[in-house]
Amino acid sequence: MNFNVIKQSLNFISKNSSIRNSNVFLLEHIRNYGTNTIVQPKPKKDIPNVITNKDLVQMVKETFSGLEFKRNDLLSKSFSPSVIVSENKTYITAENSNIGFKVFQLILSRYLFERFPNMSDLYLINFVKFISSSVVISNTLQHFRLHHYIKKLESRLPTFKYQKLYKMTFMSFIGSLYIDQGENEIKEKIMPLFLQYLNTLSPDEFKEIYKLSKPYYITEQDQYKQNQEEQQQQQQQQQQQQEEINNSSISNNNLKIINQTLESQKSFRIEQVEQKHLYYQFKNQIDVVVPEHSIPSWFSTLILETTQDIDHFGRIQTLLFQHSKNPSNFHLIKELGRGTSKSLYLHALYYDSSPEKDSTEKNYKILGYGFGKTLHQSKKNAATDALLRTLYDENKLI
Repeated sequence: MNFNVIKQSLNFISKNSSIRNSNVFLLEHIRNYGTNTIVQPKPKKDIPNVITNKDLVQMVKETFSGLEFKRNDLLSKSFSPSVIVSENKTYITAENSNIGFKVFQLILSRYLFERFPNMSDLYLINFVKFISSSVVISNTLQHFRLHHYIKKLESRLPTFKYQKLYKMTFMSFIGSLYIDQGENEIKEKIMPLFLQYLNTLSPDEFKEIYKLSKPYYITEQDQYKQNQEEQQQQQQQQQQQQEEINNSSISNNNLKIINQTLESQKSFRIEQVEQKHLYYQFKNQIDVVVPEHSIPSWFSTLILETTQDIDHFGRIQTLLFQHSKNPSNFHLIKELGRGTSKSLYLHALYYDSSPEKDSTEKNYKILGYGFGKTLHQSKKNAATDALLRTLYDENKLI
């Protein structure tokens, strides 16, 4: 098969102004794919000591892209939850929250389908389940400082109940807005804020929130505590060893020599790791620029958690079939040191988007890229990258 078109596409990509100076490459560990698009927060506005209806209306207008309720009484009631403490039990209710719960997942599903047009039910279910979890809803409300506008509670609330309070308030707000204006305002002005919040999270922050959203988090939490205890024991042992060194009769000169030796060994190990890592080999040896993507780490994590160890090449083939597209194929773009310990391969995964199979004019579309020390690893990484790029794309497969 003639791959001139693919090569021309790569040349065009490398000359494109948006990536001309890009120094971004696919890393060996595919689970680290993605970058966090940090949303710069708006300057924080002072919260009034006494919240009036006017303050509430202004807050909603500024936070939700000019959103205005037709009935301000619905807005006021949505930020006035009721808390009753009886016999060591806490009951939290909020007007129209039941309606909010009913419509939230439906509207969220429709929003995600429009934002990610190539996403099938397989992935969508996991996204909806995660975003509609108590921890994400309550954290989103706090991220945009909406919790400051909740009416002062008459009863004292236990700390661990605040997450439920925030979720009930947000669902009451959504239910009230649905009664006031219907679905579109929620989909267009509320739902994007959930993704905006997730985009601000670091990989470690997202990892913790993802664990909290899982029903089996108690087991995970126990494991976390166990790991913490083990780390503390290791630190204590290190402190004891350090004390023994300090109390020993080793002269200051000998200690200085030991420290210099340890530092030298540490630098040597770091240098070895850097030299062995595929990223450095790829950067220094292969003169090909891979187009940058802006996939947030939270998105990559959710997709990879959904697929687990299932073959990603099979997933991308299924995705193309569902959209009535031709199957994809691999193309080896570049290789180095075949058959040696320093071998390195770069593959592209592409498909022919020509409307007819027998068409003489081929229109190749590159879906993703991958590199590795073996042909198998390179192809596998290209399939994973293609799956992530395709699912995150705002444009439907053409």
